[in-house]
Amino acid sequence: MIGDALLPYYDRGWRKSWGNFSHPFYCYIRADVEPKILNWLIDRGLTACAFGVESGDEEYRNKILHKQLNDKDLFRTMDILTKRNVTAIPFFMRHSPGETLEIELATHKMSKLLGPHPILFEYEELGASARWE
Repeated sequence: MIGDALLPYYDRGWRKSWGNFSHPFYCYIRADVEPKILNWLIDRGLTACAFGVESGDEEYRNKILHKQLNDKDLFRTMDILTKRNVTAIPFFMRHSPGETLEIELATHKMSKLLGPHPILFEYEELGASARWE
């Protein structure tokens, strides 16, 4: 595993430092990673990756959650990962502030489209005694 955060794969010097090194690894990526860079990671040994989608509703994902991830880029990345036999682990959220039933259903549908390994985080209502400080 490489990471606890996003790899600096966008940094040309960091990529250059790898040379021709290749070894199986998994890491976090952004779902809108450029295809050229995603293929570079796969060529270096990427066998699995995780990334946040958050919501199956693109407008909610970007306007409310500020994810800045469009469906086109998401599905392009999934297509590359699938064709190159890389396991994808998308992360989703349910019951987040402002989510409607329609948005929740869109998230459920997208998690199935991107399956078989989606991770779903559940927001829970805070009890009356809970306070943010």
